Parts: sequence; C-alpha cells; structure tokens
Amino acid sequence: MPSKVFVSYSRADSAFVKKLTADLKTLGVDIWLDQLDIPLGSLWDIEIETALNECNCVLFVASQASVQSKNALDEVYAALEENKRVVPIRIDNCNLPFRLKRLQHYDVTDSYDEVLQTVSNTLMLKVNEDRQPQQQTEEEQLREEEWHKQQKLLQPQKSLRKVYYIIGSVVAGIAIIVWIIVASSASHSSFGFSKVDTSVTSSTLASDTFHSRTSTDTSVMQSTTSIADSPKIHTPAKQPVKNSNSLKATEKYADPKKQSSAGKDFLPANGKERPKSSDDLVMEGGAYYDALKYPLAREKWNEAASLGNSDAMRNIGLMYELGRGENMNYDKALDWFNAAKNKGHTYVKDDIARVQGKKSLSLVLEGGAYYNADKFSLAREKWDEAAKLGNSDAMRNIGIMYEYGRGTSIDLEQALKWYNASKQRGNLQVDTDIMRVKSKQ
Repeated sequence: MPSKVFVSYSRADSAFVKKLTADLKTLGVDIWLDQLDIPLGSLWDIEIETALNECNCVLFVASQASVQSKNALDEVYAALEENKRVVPIRIDNCNLPFRLKRLQHYDVTDSYDEVLQTVSNTLMLKVNEDRQPQQQTEEEQLREEEWHKQQKLLQPQKSLRKVYYIIGSVVAGIAIIVWIIVASSASHSSFGFSKVDTSVTSSTLASDTFHSRTSTDTSVMQSTTSIADSPKIHTPAKQPVKNSNSLKATEKYADPKKQSSAGKDFLPANGKERPKSSDDLVMEGGAYYDALKYPLAREKWNEAASLGNSDAMRNIGLMYELGRGENMNYDKALDWFNAAKNKGHTYVKDDIARVQGKKSLSLVLEGGAYYNADKFSLAREKWDEAAKLGNSDAMRNIGIMYEYGRGTSIDLEQALKWYNASKQRGNLQVDTDIMRVKSKQ
C-alpha cells in the first residue's frame, strides 16, 4: 500500500471528507480512509498505525474540529517526524497549528473545484516520492529548535501527568465497581412500592422514594402511601392489617393462633373471612415482591388494578420502569402511571416526569448512534420524538442538523429556531451556537 494517500481528519467533518475522497478517487488519487479501509472487527489503532507507516503522503483536512483533535494532530506530527509529505487542506477559517503554518496549504472555502484539481495534481506528483527536508530560514530553524527544547522540558510533566492519569483511572474504576455493587444491593430498597397504609396511629407520611418528598396531609395518610426505606412491607405476623389471615400463604411463620386480636377487629361478626379487597391484593403482591417472586406480585397487582386500585397501577408501572419481572419498557411504564394518575393517585406525577426524562435521554442516545453512522433521517426521527418530550439536547442537535445541512438542506432560520427552543429549556451551551448562526446570516 505504499502508493496510497493517508487522510487525517476529524469525525466531525466526515460528510465533507467522504465527498472529498470520492472526488479525489475519481481523479485517480489512491486514498486510504479509515471509514472505508479498516475491516470490521479490526483493532482501530493498529490499523491506523500500519496505514500511516505504509503511506508516504498525508492529506490533512484542517478544520476547527481537526486542529483541536489529539488523534488527528498525532497522526500529522508522526508523519512529519517520519519525514513524510503532509499536504494541509483548510475547509474553514481555522488557525493552523504552529508546525503546519510553514507548509504550503490549500483553502477550499473559496473555490472547491479549482482547489480539488490542484490538490489532486500535487498528490499524484508527490505520492511516490520520499519526503525531502524543506529548506528552512534561520528564524524557522531557531523557532523549531526552541519548540523541541520546550517539549523536552515538558516531557517529565507529561510523564507525571500520565502516572496521575493511570492512578486516577484505577481509582475511578474501583469507585464505579463499588457504586454498582452498592446500587445493585440497594435497588430493591431505593424504589418503594405503593401500598395501603396499615398503621392506624401513623402521624407522618412516608417520604416519596424517588424524590424524597414528604407530606403531613392526614387525609392522604389514611388512604395510601409509599414505602421509602425498604421494599420489605409490614407483614401480618409483624403488624396487624385489615385481614391478617389473607397473607398466610406468603408468610410461613404467620401462625393464625398467635395473630394479634387487632386483626380480628376487621372480621364480620359471624367470624367468617370477608372477600379480599383491592387493598388486600396490593398487600399480597407486596409480600411476593419482597420475596422476589415478581410474577406472583404482578398477578396480585393485575387483579387489584382491574378493581381500580391506583396503587397497584403505579406498582406495575414501576416494575416496567425498573425491569422487575418484566423487560424494561418506558412506554408501558408511562401507560400504567397515567392510569394511576387518572384514578387520582397523588404522587404518580413525579414518576411520569422521571420516566419521560429517561425515555428522552434514551432517544437522544439512539439518535446520536444513527447520526454517527450518517443515518441522518433515523437520527432526526429519534431527536424529534425526544424534543416533543422537552429534551433540550435533542432540540440543539436538530439545530445543528439545520445549520450544517446534515440530512437536510442548510437552513439558518430553522437552526436558530431550534437553538432558541433549546435555550428556553435551560440549555446554556446554545448561546455560542446562536451567536455563530447570527454571524452567518
């Protein structure tokens, strides 16, 4: 592959680079481009290093993104140190790095076709030549010597920073592992499920498990609440409920003979057990949930939900949100939360807001994956959906698509509209975007 031209660039300029390489190939230039020439499953850094070693000419696509890209500059500087020819081609008003300023470069911002032909002729002429040292003026030699001296002085600092970086990475890795373990062990306790308040003498409302909200509304205390500290709900053997015998099947140690007399106060005068209410079913489902028997918990909560119990509806929504006994599904979680809301559930509005945030973030990430794969229509579809949920990042991304013509024609008015919408949602990053677009108008 010694006749190929290695293309160094920033992924932010992928669309332009693909067009440029296609045009150069049409003119007969043999191009090596990572997106086209690295086989799937190959080690990216090894392939880059091999291609760079085998090519004797590097085409550097200079832009505001690439001159700040460590990978791109490393490729160019490595080529210079190996005495390879570097041909910079500037595609915007970026400032070339010091070591590239003295090289003859081309600017395509004025006339793309004319510069394309010139670059093609240069590459065709030089691609099979060895890079010859260029004559330097005395001032340039002094400046380059000074630069090398500075690099030598900075080398110990770079080595020390590398050591700090490695140590920091190890510590961060350990911290993440510990966090995952703690989060995993606490996952059943951090998300409490709604249940009937079985404490007749309770004077405070249990705090909301997701947002730590508290309340002293006594009317709510007498109806429903959420378990905050632990999903282990009060069992019949530990605290009397409306029908203490209804949970015998789920509590092996629940001996009817040893039940508190308070439990009998809720039985009819004839002593026969009354039919189970939706509240009883919620409690039974909670006992199964504590025992990690999610299908049985879901069965009880389905039955309670069919009777119109809003706590059961919320609990099913939480199962879908957290993936407890069900595949994680934000849409189904929202359906159940909204059903609970329509039944008058007090706290489910926070659940709805939280899941909408999770769903919009997931959509933004999906759109980003499509965007990086140049599947702009699919990226736009995901970001439109996230924007409808109020996600400011999605709004900004749509603005970027309009500003740079990604998947659509360039439309600065639309770009400005989406940037302003993102700003109104609290995204402070778009201030520079707005200024940049206004300067183009």
